[in-house]
Amino acid sequence: MNKHFTVFFLLLILQLRGLAQDKEFVFTHISKEDKLLSNGVNQTIKDSKGFTWFATINGLQLFDGKRMQTFQPNSGDNRSLPGNNVQRIMEDSRKRLWVLNRMSILSQKR
Repeated sequence: MNKHFTVFFLLLILQLRGLAQDKEFVFTHISKEDKLLSNGVNQTIKDSKGFTWFATINGLQLFDGKRMQTFQPNSGDNRSLPGNNVQRIMEDSRKRLWVLNRMSILSQKR
């Protein structure tokens, strides 16, 4: 009985040790030199496609890992942002991106 308990205890310790392994994090710093509109970033999210979105005080930006794409107000386009100061971004379960700024809430199917 004592022998079985010792084997069980050793297996438990080995299992817990595997769960406690350090996770490796990789950080990439993106700034205005990388074409970020502003260093004043309100929020960042990673969407279901792996793209990173930045809600900034000067508009919305999408980073695909290589290029930065910018979305800002355009008075001739009723589908553009109504204002620059983007506060929050969210992706729902149907993969729609929701954008909140001081003027309104927008949703876009992608």
